[in-house]
Amino acid sequence: RNTTGRGQHLDVSKQWSMMSTQRGTATQYVLRGVTATRRTDSYFPGVHKCKDGYTIWINAGGDGWGNLASLVGHPELINEPWYKPNVALTGTGPMTPERQLVTDYVAAYCAERTGQQIQDEAQTLSLAVTYYKTAREVIESEHYQKRGFISDRKHPEAGVLPHQSFPFRASGGAERPSGPAPLLGQIGR
Repeated sequence: RNTTGRGQHLDVSKQWSMMSTQRGTATQYVLRGVTATRRTDSYFPGVHKCKDGYTIWINAGGDGWGNLASLVGHPELINEPWYKPNVALTGTGPMTPERQLVTDYVAAYCAERTGQQIQDEAQTLSLAVTYYKTAREVIESEHYQKRGFISDRKHPEAGVLPHQSFPFRASGGAERPSGPAPLLGQIGR
C-alpha cells in the first residue's frame, strides 16, 4: 500500500473469521467439557501492562508456543514437559504454577516495552498480540484512515465528527450510510 497507494482485496467470510477466534473455546469444551462464559473464558496469556498502556495476547496455540517462549526471552521453556498447549497454560481453572511462571515472563517482557514495540515484535513471529489503543490513536491511525474505517459524520448540534465505520465491507457493496445518534428527546417515549 505504501508503495503503490493500493491495497489488496481479500475475500474473507465474516463467519469463518469469527469462528477462528473461538477455537480455544471449542478445544476446552472437547477436552474438558467446559462451556466458556464471560467469567470462565480466561485463556493464557490475556492482558498485560506495558510501558504506555496494555496489550492483549491471544492463545499462541500449536507452533506459536515456541515463538512465545522465544519472544519473552525464555526459549528453554519449549523443552519443559509441561509447556504444551491446552494443558498447563490455558483453560478456565485455577492459576497453575507453570502458567504463573510464563505469565510472569510475559509481564516482565511487556514492562520493558511500549505497546507498539510489543505488537511489532510479536507479529514478526506470527503471534496474535496487539495493544489497546486510545480513541485518539484509533482516529488518527494511518492504517484505519486508509481503510476507510474512520469517516466524518455530521451531527446536527456537535458538527462534523470522526466516527468508526464497519470493520468489513460486502463484496462490491458500498457502506450503508448511517446518521447521527438521535438527539435527547427525539425518539418517542
